[in-house]
Amino acid sequence: MKKVLITRPNHNVPTQYFYYWSKKIIETAKLMEMDVLDLKVEMANKKAFDKAIKSNPAFVIMAGRGHFKKAKMADNEILIEQEDCGKMKSKTICAFLSKSAEGLGEKSVASGATAYIGHDDDFILCCAPQKRSDPLLDEMAGFFLDPLRALVEDVLRGKTANISTEMAKKALKENIKKAGNSKYDFIAPYLLWNMKHLKCIKKERIKLLLFILIFSMVFTNAISFCLDLATD
Repeated sequence: MKKVLITRPNHNVPTQYFYYWSKKIIETAKLMEMDVLDLKVEMANKKAFDKAIKSNPAFVIMAGRGHFKKAKMADNEILIEQEDCGKMKSKTICAFLSKSAEGLGEKSVASGATAYIGHDDDFILCCAPQKRSDPLLDEMAGFFLDPLRALVEDVLRGKTANISTEMAKKALKENIKKAGNSKYDFIAPYLLWNMKHLKCIKKERIKLLLFILIFSMVFTNAISFCLDLATD
């Protein structure tokens, strides 16, 4: 039986919304007869996470405060940082954390994670203040969260991380058009921002970045060598 580890803190507006919206993800996982390790509210802490990760879940879904090098929960407690990314080996990670894709994501994949889906800059969520008591009825927030919920469900159902990410971007693009033709037209730029910064990090991308870096170094050295010859 495959396991899904999900962190669901509930200490600010974004995590409050994810806490409720991710219930549908949990329902999907259970319908697929997956074992769900649900670290919610006060259980979304490093001690519980470290214990759960040792049970070798196939999927890790994280929400909280993002950072280039680390993921944080309530009270700024660090859940995981780059130095601990070996824990993510052979896991597909979906991270609802701002700015984590390039640093934490690339380090996780380099350390053996199957894939890391997240944002490489701030994740923006617009919501209606009068709906905070019942986030699932917040139509405005749905423009932002529905594509991400569907993304995770697609991954759980067996679609590749790349395909799931592209489908989520397509859904966000459709929501931009829908929002633009509605009373929520002012949120379209924020949806576009999230779409542009949603990334899927896989080993192929790491290899490509390494190739580009090596090529740039070789090319720079070659130019320098030619210039030295020209001045002789």
